[in-house]
Amino acid sequence: MKINWLVLSLGILLLAGCTSDDCDSDPQKLVLNISIESTRIAKEEFNQGDNIGLYLVDYANGSPGILGNASTARATNIKYTYDNSFWYAEPGKDIFLEDNYSDLYVYYPYDEEMSSASGKTDLTAYPFSIQPDQRISSEENDFLWGKTEQLSASNNRAIIIFRHLMSRCEINLKFNDAQEITWEPDLTIYNTKTNATINLRVGSVTPVSGTEAIKPFVNLNTKPGFDITYNAIILPQTIPSGTPLFTVNNGTEILQYVTETEIVIKPQSLYTFNLTVGDATINRRL
Repeated sequence: MKINWLVLSLGILLLAGCTSDDCDSDPQKLVLNISIESTRIAKEEFNQGDNIGLYLVDYANGSPGILGNASTARATNIKYTYDNSFWYAEPGKDIFLEDNYSDLYVYYPYDEEMSSASGKTDLTAYPFSIQPDQRISSEENDFLWGKTEQLSASNNRAIIIFRHLMSRCEINLKFNDAQEITWEPDLTIYNTKTNATINLRVGSVTPVSGTEAIKPFVNLNTKPGFDITYNAIILPQTIPSGTPLFTVNNGTEILQYVTETEIVIKPQSLYTFNLTVGDATINRRL
């Protein structure tokens, strides 16, 4: 995560009287130190105004509590907002720690209906869907999860490293010199699952049945040696061999790429497909 230190910003903070840490006169108040593990998927850093959700789960009789169990839940889906390099709870919603150990679970993007709305109360099966139209942006399809353990009043600084639960697909397209292109090629991803459930206890994703076509966005930074680069966020899943995965409409014909082998899509991984019209090849990079 990048932090830009500006003299002007520092001056404003000093005039206000304190930084986020200095304002926490109560040492039991939770302080967040957050980063994102990988920058290869979509969300690379948190931006001003981003919101995350927090769950604080107490230990019971010396053993970790269970996320989603009301008897050990001290804080449930509390929204924290990123502002000027610090994270703040809504007024009156700050989380305070006690001598007893607690585990902290965090996720992004924040959903105010989690734990309360019908269909979203089971934290081992939170419903999440990939948007089929990603031509504008794919970042909103990313899902980040993190956990830190054994927080207490004497250990109130939570160091959290978010990891991506989704994967990214990069398709680099190249046309032979003899291939005439009349307009920007239209690429579609087929036969991938777009709906899943997320287990917030362990940060795992389980795709559910049904597939939907995905329209990826065109990356302005075309990979050297290719004519166009597409990117899309996809769910972790297994794509069987013989699957019609891509079609390319170049204005004169529709071309199809079919997988030659099974492809296992894993979380927090980048999968690169280098395709040449008339001679498709595949490259997978984790």
